[in-house]
Amino acid sequence: MALLGPTGCGKSTLLRVIGDLTDPSRGQVEVRGGGAHAARQRNAFGFVFQEPALLPWRSALENVRLPLEVVGFPPSGGRRAAATCSTWWACSGSSTATPTSCPAG
Repeated sequence: MALLGPTGCGKSTLLRVIGDLTDPSRGQVEVRGGGAHAARQRNAFGFVFQEPALLPWRSALENVRLPLEVVGFPPSGGRRAAATCSTWWACSGSSTATPTSCPAG
């Protein structure tokens, strides 16, 4: 999907409503045949922020695990999945590396 429009017309707001991050001011939104909240609970869609959204107080590895924690993925499985993903970036040698200590490229 693509949303095009001038600055301030509501593109980001609409995406936030669809993603169940903001309540609509009126009406309702359906995502894949159900409400936005139910779709988010089913993991029926993904959401990527416009700007980096890393939490500086969490390690790089903990930031990778965050989406899994949010959807209730078992902690042991989340640690394994995050460790596998961590081999893809330059900070893979340290589980305590902060996002600011990892190369951005």
